[in-house]
Amino acid sequence: GEMMHLQRREISTEWCIEELIRNGYEEAKDLTVSTVNRRLNELGYREKQPNMRIESKYANQVHMIDFSRSKYFQLYEYDKRKDDYMLVVSGKELHYKKNDSRLRTWIVQYMDDYSRLRKVRSYPETNESAFLGLDHLNWCWNPDEDDEHMFRYLPKEMLRSDNGSWRKSQETKNAMEAMDINLTKQMPGRKGGTAKVENRFRSLWQQFELAQALRIGEGNTIWLSTYNELLHEFGVNEQDNQHPVYRDKTKGEVYQQNLADRSIT
Repeated sequence: GEMMHLQRREISTEWCIEELIRNGYEEAKDLTVSTVNRRLNELGYREKQPNMRIESKYANQVHMIDFSRSKYFQLYEYDKRKDDYMLVVSGKELHYKKNDSRLRTWIVQYMDDYSRLRKVRSYPETNESAFLGLDHLNWCWNPDEDDEHMFRYLPKEMLRSDNGSWRKSQETKNAMEAMDINLTKQMPGRKGGTAKVENRFRSLWQQFELAQALRIGEGNTIWLSTYNELLHEFGVNEQDNQHPVYRDKTKGEVYQQNLADRSIT
């Protein structure tokens, strides 16, 4: 049988043969697992649906937004004087209780499909809401004057998101319609459309969060504003990383050169 972590699980071939024998099919005694598996392969029963990775044709053609919880930085307490939240380094799922709400550390990631540049920020929120996503997009599209991150434009053709509560909410639909942004979703049950974003959450947890968690130390704390400064710096530094497809260029070069070629400012 296939590994248990695959979505399309199968009953083991061994169990099927035993079941045939139990049901009186004597000839099934001559079957071996390898023979049955080989015949299934020949008949095409085990062909996987390939995950086609389709590349965007130009910068800002397709953008993606995705939401996740922090792996290592948990909301701990709020300082009214500083108007800032304290995060504690912990692998356990913690929260800060505000009135009747449980606030947790939510991360929103906004990415240009062509260049792989991304803007990521963390927020104290209860869940993936319309407000959370729209707040992040507003931050991405209206940067400070001294912001060194070059990714700051609206998508030209589509904004992709999974079929979660952000995409489904009427507030999100209204906002996208007002800005003439085509909001699309990935195919149900398949990762195709937003797999790049999901993979990049793994890289974010490993390369940024885990590195910071080890540096700060388990049980120690950091202000949310400081965490976000470090996170934004991480995103800016990624502009100098090698592009996974156009390997002779950095992600920043791929983005800027394409903008210049298309005279998009």
